[in-house]
Parts: sequence; C-alpha cells; structure tokens
Amino acid sequence: MEFNKEEISLCKQVAEKHRKPIKYGDWYWSKSHNKPLIAIAGGFKANDQKHFGVFKIWTISDSLEFLRERCKDHVLLIHEEGLDDDDEEWYLWFDEYKETQQWDKGKTPLEACLKVVLAVLEEE
Repeated sequence: MEFNKEEISLCKQVAEKHRKPIKYGDWYWSKSHNKPLIAIAGGFKANDQKHFGVFKIWTISDSLEFLRERCKDHVLLIHEEGLDDDDEEWYLWFDEYKETQQWDKGKTPLEACLKVVLAVLEEE
C-alpha cells in the first residue's frame, strides 16, 4: 500500500490528539526508518508509540469506524468530483436529519476522511 505525504502528515496530526493501538497487519510510520511499515509482530500500545517514535497510519476503515462512534446520528458519504484524474477531489459528507453538509475535501478519499477525523478531534 502506498501513502502520499499529505496522508502521512494528517495521520501524524491525528496521533498528536488521539492514538489507537497498532496491531498486527496495521500500517505505521517509523521515525527511525522514515517511511511507512507494516506491523508484523505484536504492534505497539497507544502509550508506547511516542517512546518508539511511531504512529499509526489510519485507513479509510479506521476513519469511518472512529466517525461512526463519535457521530452516531450521521450518515457518512464519500463523493468523488472531477472530470479527470488531474482535477479529481474527494469529499466526505455528513447527512444529518436529511440536511447534507460537505465537511472537507482531499486529493484522495483517505485525505478527506482524515481531515474530518481531525475536525472532530479538535471540536472535542
């Protein structure tokens, strides 16, 4: 799996506010290797991540699971807009009580989801 610089930056910002345990098979960023790695043994507890200089790289599934827990009354929709790949942008929408709002956009679906996770964390 490949992650762009913006996705990694957003994951780092999320980790500064909320850390999830890194489990077997999860992607994480290692400061010592300066790149994404996949956890092949035990992983890292949330409290140990700062000590080892690592943070979890969230997936779309991680983001949507987090948002479903925190925003129970919303329906989440990921929407693609653009005529071709060069100007394609992704939007995450919240549909609450039949009132649809655009929350944020990104160049990838993961970027859009992570920006909303950050917005929810900042509101808390």
